Amino acid sequence: MDLLNYRPIIPMGAIPMKEGIEEFVNDPNYIAEVKYDGFRMLCWIDETEVKFTTRSIAIETARAGNPWPTERQDCIPHLRDMQTGNLYGTILDGEIWKEGCTSHDMTSMVGGLPETSIANQEREGYVIYKMYDILQYKGDDVTGWPYHARRKLLEGIYKSLLELNENIVIDSPAMGVTDKALLKNYISISEQVPHELKETRYQELLANGGEGMILKHKDSQYYIGKIHKGKGIPSKIKASSRNGLKWSPWIKWKKKETFDCVVMGFSPASREYKGSEPLENWPYWEGDTPVTKFHHYKWPGAIIFGQYKDGELIEVGQTSGISDEYRRKFAENPEDYIGKVVLVEAMERIKKTGALREPRFISFRPEWDKAASECEMENA
Repeated sequence: MDLLNYRPIIPMGAIPMKEGIEEFVNDPNYIAEVKYDGFRMLCWIDETEVKFTTRSIAIETARAGNPWPTERQDCIPHLRDMQTGNLYGTILDGEIWKEGCTSHDMTSMVGGLPETSIANQEREGYVIYKMYDILQYKGDDVTGWPYHARRKLLEGIYKSLLELNENIVIDSPAMGVTDKALLKNYISISEQVPHELKETRYQELLANGGEGMILKHKDSQYYIGKIHKGKGIPSKIKASSRNGLKWSPWIKWKKKETFDCVVMGFSPASREYKGSEPLENWPYWEGDTPVTKFHHYKWPGAIIFGQYKDGELIEVGQTSGISDEYRRKFAENPEDYIGKVVLVEAMERIKKTGALREPRFISFRPEWDKAASECEMENA
């Protein structure tokens, strides 16, 4: 089977849930896995190399009528060139990740040109592939298998990859490595948490700056996203009824929720300064009126962002927590940012209006990681 001729795949998503999360935490049928703050990528084991694809369809392939997710393997040649034995035709799901980094930090390591990404990894340390599911095994589709069976298969594959790369040293000339490292240290599998330790491990993760966990039903299948008009739309699996309990295959268990939103525009900065700085020290004035720094420089006051609902982009919030550098760029070239995808953290979504409560700007998402069309309003 030629993987390049196989239909493009958008990986399965987890459902954010706060209300009633205790039901799922207390249910032993839900297996808890640590959530890693990296870049989600599928791993395709081809005949000659290992390919890594993102969640979004590459624009150039969509325009050519052959939609295919963006490939990033040349940014991570140490993983691209790993030994895979007889695993040709296998597709894994996982996260490109590095301990102590966030997805925002990871952009410089896998999001730029290959030479830039490689140089940044040489300086900061190589990224790890943290695998946590399997879609296809040697050409056979296993998405219909229950999760516990897929996990057992995945653990066997992980063991095989460790053995195959036991003595492989990362020494590709393209990496420019001076400090030799064993490749097996950059292949990993997600941590599963025993049922009785779910709450304890969750609190430990939060205390150390972690994101939380994903709860996966032991019998859940793998629901692949869809392709629509050349762009990827992740599968949206709504809760249904199963033995009297709300049931969802994968659930996010996080203290705060993050949302992917689309930049719709910018609101003007407040004019008059009303801060605590003594006016005799304040440098920005219009006549006798003290004005804000942002107004003085004609920078925007906040990002206006929205999400799609029934095909319409609807405003869901504004956030002013952005750096001066971004404000300057927004003012100089606003058209470069309108329509881009931003990651926003918020306390919750207000059910009545769909707006996000107390939103905070986190980062811009690379175009290859998330398309604007994927930013849909869920649970509203």
